[in-house]
Order: sequence, then structure tokens, then C-alpha cells
Amino acid sequence: MSITVQLQQISLSVIEAIKENPQLVKTVISYYEENNFEALLPLLDTFPVLSEQNDTLVLELDKSWHLISYILTNSTEMENLPFLVNEVSDEDNMPSINAILCGAPIGKESEYSSYGYLRYLLPEEVRTISAALSKFSNADIRARFDRGILTKPDIYAVDWEDAETEFEWMLDYFEQLVNYYQDAANKVNDLLIYF
Repeated sequence: MSITVQLQQISLSVIEAIKENPQLVKTVISYYEENNFEALLPLLDTFPVLSEQNDTLVLELDKSWHLISYILTNSTEMENLPFLVNEVSDEDNMPSINAILCGAPIGKESEYSSYGYLRYLLPEEVRTISAALSKFSNADIRARFDRGILTKPDIYAVDWEDAETEFEWMLDYFEQLVNYYQDAANKVNDLLIYF
């Protein structure tokens, strides 16, 4: 089974309901991933706030998430990183943007997500990341990727021997991530991040 990352726009009121009742997260995720409104019906009397979320799409990053995280943070870590945005990294004087391995945990993460990672970002955090992503240039992306070609760090699901194919594959998902963050920032939504 592959490790894939999903981002889901969600309202603060739904996040608050999930924080108080973490078991709701599986139902909410099922609703968004499978458009399964029936899963929510039994809960609407107790949690009417769940009915607010009827037009939110999930962004699926497939297996590109670790390569994108490396490109943005210059780190191969697969754990939660302790920052959102650093204006200049020590290694290459480019910004470090933590758009994937970030956020505050919800409940006992291992109980509610496939690989034990379930986090959320508040709207101001989404705006901070979105603004930084909008400034991260194609030249920055290429420079970090080219360093990866030279050093061949251990990145999940990346074949450095087929670097150009990997770059094109990652770039498509990267652009989707930038657009998704921008949309969430414009809508003043929270983000749920899980894998």
C-alpha cells in the first residue's frame, strides 16, 4: 500500500467539532473522498455544522508529497516539521515552506488516519503558507530539484535515475498544491492534512 497525502479544505466550525469528537474525522473524510453524504446523515442532528461542508474538494498529492516537501523545505524528514515558513534556509538562501508536514494534531492521530498523520491548519496559517508558495519561483523549484539529482537523497517513491520524468510529475502536483492553498486562503478555510 502506498503512502499518499490528502489535503481537505474545511471550516473552522467543523474542525472544532472534530477536535471535540475526534471519531468524527473518519466520517468527514469518507464524506469528502467518496462524496458519501449518507455517512453524515446520522450525525447531523448532533453535529449540524457538518452540513456546511458540501462543496469542498480533496487535493490528493499521490506519492509526490515527499518530493514536494523536500523541494519546499530542503529536508527529507517524514515527520511533522516545527515551522511554517522560514524566509531563508541556511543551506541555499531560499525560503523553506512547510506546506505538507505541518499543523496541529487532532486526537490520537494513529487511530484516525491510515498512517498516523492527521493535522489541521488555521486560516492564518493557510494564508502564510499560500503567500510564501506564491513567491517560490520555478527557478527555486528547479535549483532544489537539481541539488537532489546530485545528492540523491532518500525520498519516498522517487527514482533519481529518471529525474526529468520525476520532475514533470512533481511539478504538476506542485502547481495543484499552490492553487489549492490559494483557494483555501481566499475562502478563509482551515486545512485538514492526512495520510
